[in-house]
Amino acid sequence: MTDLEPSLMTIGEFARATGLTASALRFYADSGLLPPADVDGVSGYRRYAPGQVGQARLLRRLREIGTPLSAVAQILDAEPAEAARLVDDHLRQLSDDTTLARDRGAAIIADLAGAHRDVPVRVRGPVFAAAVDQVLTATVDDRNHAILNTVRIESDCATGTLTLVATDRVRLAIRTLAVAATGDTGWAATVSVDDLRAGLATIRRCPTLELDHSAAGLTLTGGDSRLHCRTTTEPYPDYRLMLSGLSDPATSVIISGTGLRRLLETLDSEHITITIGESALSVAPAGGDASPTILPATVAGPPMAIAFAVTTLYPAVTTTLGDDLLLDLRTPDRPVTVRSANDGGLITLVMPVSLTDPGGTRER
Repeated sequence: MTDLEPSLMTIGEFARATGLTASALRFYADSGLLPPADVDGVSGYRRYAPGQVGQARLLRRLREIGTPLSAVAQILDAEPAEAARLVDDHLRQLSDDTTLARDRGAAIIADLAGAHRDVPVRVRGPVFAAAVDQVLTATVDDRNHAILNTVRIESDCATGTLTLVATDRVRLAIRTLAVAATGDTGWAATVSVDDLRAGLATIRRCPTLELDHSAAGLTLTGGDSRLHCRTTTEPYPDYRLMLSGLSDPATSVIISGTGLRRLLETLDSEHITITIGESALSVAPAGGDASPTILPATVAGPPMAIAFAVTTLYPAVTTTLGDDLLLDLRTPDRPVTVRSANDGGLITLVMPVSLTDPGGTRER
C-alpha cells in the first residue's frame, strides 16, 4: 500500500463528484477514455484520483452535447486552445446537421400534408436582411411568451408590399417593403426569430430572394441557397388594434438621429429623461443631478418631459432610416412613435417609463 492510496476515491464517490454513473465510468474506463488511477488486483475495485474529477466532468459535458467518443478522446488529450477549436468544430457540425434535418423534415411535412402553397413573393436579399435586422431589436427570448421571439411577416399582393412586425411588449417595430409578387391574395406567417437570424448572412448574399409560404413553414430561396424557417400557429398580438387605438401626437419633434444616438452611447445611466422645449430637446440621466445635454430640434406642440430605459430607446433610434428622426409624443405614459422624418417604411413604438419610478417600465 502506498501513501497516496488513502486519497483515492471509490467509484461511488467519484460518480457523485462528477455526475457520471458508475456504469458510465466503467464504460469509459473500458474504452480507455478515463481509466481509474488504481484497480485492486484481487477484488477488481476501481479507484480514482481527485485530480481526475475535472477531466471526468469535461467528458460528461462533452457527451451531453453529443460529442462522439473519437472526438472526446482528441479533446481530452489536446491543449486548451486546440480543445476549444475541436469543440467549436463539433458545434458547427451539429448546426449544419440540424439545418439539413429541418429542410428535409419540412419537405416531408409538405408531402404528407399535401401542403397548399401561397403566392411566392420576390424581394432583394440585402433589403430583406436589413428589414429583419431592424425589427429583431423588438423581439425577446421569453420562455413564458414564445410568441415574442417571432417575427410576423405579411404579404399583400394587391399592394405589392411585405410587412415585418415584431414586439417585446415595450417596443413594436413595423417595417414595410415594396416587393414583386403575382396574384391578388396575400398570406401571413409568424416566423421563428432563431431561424431568421441563423440565415441572415446567407440572405444578404442573395441578389433576389423568393419567399414561399405553406403549411410546412416559410422557405426562402436565393440562387443555390435555400433556408427553411419554422412557423407557429399561435395567435400573434393584434398590432393593428394597438395602432388604431393610438391618439394623435400632442408634440412632434424632428432631431438628428446621429446626435441622439451618440448621446445615448455616452450617457452612463440606465434611464434618461427627455425634456422638450420650444426649439430644443434636452437629455439627462433620470433621477440625477447631472446637467442635461441640449440638442437642437424642430418642435411642434407643447413642452413635455418623458423618460425612457436606454435599452428600449436606443435600438429604435439606431435602426431608423435616414438621419432626420421624428418623435411623435402623446403623453408621458403613452407609446412614442419613432421613425424617419422622410421615410415611413420603418415605424417603432417605444413605451416610456415612469418619471417618478424610472425602474418600473410600463408594459402594455
